[in-house]
Amino acid sequence: MGALLACSRPSPTRTPTPQPFIGPDLAAALVGQNVLVRMTIECIDADRAGNSAYLRPTCYYEGFFFRVAIVADVHDDLVARLGGDFDIVLIDRIVDVRGTVVQNGHWSEIIVSESDQLRFATAWRTPIVPTRIPTIARPAG
Repeated sequence: MGALLACSRPSPTRTPTPQPFIGPDLAAALVGQNVLVRMTIECIDADRAGNSAYLRPTCYYEGFFFRVAIVADVHDDLVARLGGDFDIVLIDRIVDVRGTVVQNGHWSEIIVSESDQLRFATAWRTPIVPTRIPTIARPAG
């Protein structure tokens, strides 16, 4: 009797398609790079004096300091797009922000100087927010 041999070709290992966006924890370590960050806004530091406003993914320190700085010139456009004060309307909303990450003291931040840098999750179907990874140590230097 002859033996039946099975022949199998090795199949290529599938790799997941990378998301076009990253989370705020990873963005905090990518100073100097142009990135697209998706995050849920928990805290907003804003005042009515016409200064910059800051959108933060967390109200507490969670191993990284990242925020989105909105310059005063963009405030009126954001209020018109949102239909209300962004420091109230944006709490617990998901946003995408594109820009270069810069270092400002302890904070890594993206400065929004044009309103098209910031998109809001309104009609997106089930927006996915990246899972935060363990704390990233800042590179020495």
